[in-house]
Amino acid sequence: LLNLNSSTTTLLLSRTWNKLTWLTPLIPSTLLSLGGLPPLTGFLPKWAIIEEFTKNNSLIIPTIMATITLLNLYFYLRLIYSTSITLLPMSNNVKMKWQFEHTKPTPFLPTLIALTTLLLPISPFMLMIL
Repeated sequence: LLNLNSSTTTLLLSRTWNKLTWLTPLIPSTLLSLGGLPPLTGFLPKWAIIEEFTKNNSLIIPTIMATITLLNLYFYLRLIYSTSITLLPMSNNVKMKWQFEHTKPTPFLPTLIALTTLLLPISPFMLMIL
């Protein structure tokens, strides 16, 4: 998403609604999935790894992993705050780029987003198999 938008700073990331309006609601959900929140797909691998470490009576590594995850989640929440709350889509300071420029098509992005959303209900079953 960052490469598609070619944003390198938080300010450019907060102006994504101006360039790609359909990408604006996907940024928070993607960042929260990277942070590993429970209803999203990024939580399942972290949960499986922490569960295996606790089964092997190794508690130091899962504690370090959970602490680092909290730091990552704090960073991602700050990015979400700066992209969605601080700069409202109704401000008229910036020219509406999405009306004038044509971006290159991304055929796989909508498919992958739909696939990960459809796989959410079977994630407990996948965890049970592991």
